[in-house]
Amino acid sequence: MKKPTIQKPVILPDHIKHPSGKMKTVCVTACLTAIGVPFESFQVTGTLQNPNYLSLINKVGYCARSRKSKMPKGLTIGACRKAIKNLGENAVYFVVVNGNGYCHAMLIDNNGETIVDTAPRKKDKRKVHSIHAVFIGQ
Repeated sequence: MKKPTIQKPVILPDHIKHPSGKMKTVCVTACLTAIGVPFESFQVTGTLQNPNYLSLINKVGYCARSRKSKMPKGLTIGACRKAIKNLGENAVYFVVVNGNGYCHAMLIDNNGETIVDTAPRKKDKRKVHSIHAVFIGQ
């Protein structure tokens, strides 16, 4: 199988907040640009309740499929890495975590290694809100 190609992510210095209140966030922008979604092709990255980043991934011709049902309940990022490795898919994983008033996105490869994380942790106990396998160039 062909290994997904990852590009250099665009790292914003801060979130871009539009007058409407919608935002282009640092973490989602970094993840999207790393998998090849052009920076200019989107103005906002969505919210936890309305994640338009999935449609952006599909719009550029990639396939994004939820893997939440294949994961154990109450999953943390640390446990998520092991579960991803066991899936054996040729994909990268778009993982969204949430906690006390924040949400954050990151990319993990099929070996459970971090590709993009703009807020890394040494021991990662953040709870996984959603996880999507992104199949690139297949």
